Amino acid sequence: MHSILFRQSQAGDAEAACVCLTPGWVRDGPHLSSRTGLGGSRRIQRIPPTCFETLDEDGMSKSSSASVSRLFLLNSWTYCAIKPRIFEPRIFDKEATGFGPIFEEEPLDTVYAEDSPENKISMNCRVRANPPAIIKWWLNNWEIKLMEQPDDHYSLVGGNLLITNPDKAKHAGKYVCVAKNVYGTVFSKEAIVKFGYLNQFPTDEREPVNVKEGQGAVLLCSPPSRYPSEVLFRWIYNDFPNFILPDQRRFVSQSTGNLYIAKVEASDVGNYSCFVSSPVIGKSVFSMPIALIPQIEKEEKRYPADIRVKFPKTYALVHQNLTLECFALGK
Repeated sequence: MHSILFRQSQAGDAEAACVCLTPGWVRDGPHLSSRTGLGGSRRIQRIPPTCFETLDEDGMSKSSSASVSRLFLLNSWTYCAIKPRIFEPRIFDKEATGFGPIFEEEPLDTVYAEDSPENKISMNCRVRANPPAIIKWWLNNWEIKLMEQPDDHYSLVGGNLLITNPDKAKHAGKYVCVAKNVYGTVFSKEAIVKFGYLNQFPTDEREPVNVKEGQGAVLLCSPPSRYPSEVLFRWIYNDFPNFILPDQRRFVSQSTGNLYIAKVEASDVGNYSCFVSSPVIGKSVFSMPIALIPQIEKEEKRYPADIRVKFPKTYALVHQNLTLECFALGK
């Protein structure tokens, strides 16, 4: 914003000098700034001596689009500093209407399933600013040149970054949304894009498990490799979706996926398949069936207690929910 200084002569000359100064060169009080005086004027204009008589009640000049900032006397001359109204929005004065970028939505960490039928990732970024902000995106501390280098994978929809046909080698990493206008620049929090997967179980046949009635049995899940590692383990009994419900005799470890049966009964005979679900990527797989064959025990025997599942040393926050697994065999 420029400040404009009007000088009206005592003798009522036909014209008076108008000097256009930059902010800080005119201040309240009876003196000009000693560091510049009038020596720093940008240009000289000629205005009629009646310029101060054509102001309306609100201090608006009827002959120009400007408002009075201050009036004072200096060396018996009348000075008037005015604010031009040609800048939109106002940046420096108290009546400024603009503001810097403010995030209304920032990108979030995303895990994309490698074999997902939806072949795109959307990284959201919504910003409020006046004037509107320019949105840019960074990947692993490098700017994504959407305008200079057209890309078959990246596109900008509003402020959102759309990644089509994502590729792990190219698109995994840390993304940051950057918003900028004349008031400043803001950076979103980092959003990490990772690629999730859940491999299939091997198709090899599983060995049957023979166990005497009354004894304990363990059916091994041996889950396939996966990311993220957090999955849900269940077991199918004979046919899908007939899932085993854990009870006092049967227990499914959520650490290993193994099925533990404390006391095998004749009714337990059948085929068992380990079922693994990844809630993050929305995928499930199950193993080849394991045949459980109970054998009749002629004489009932007793067995010492044997803890098969132990929980490790664990740390937890106050009020945090925690699950500890423990399973024992014996009779």
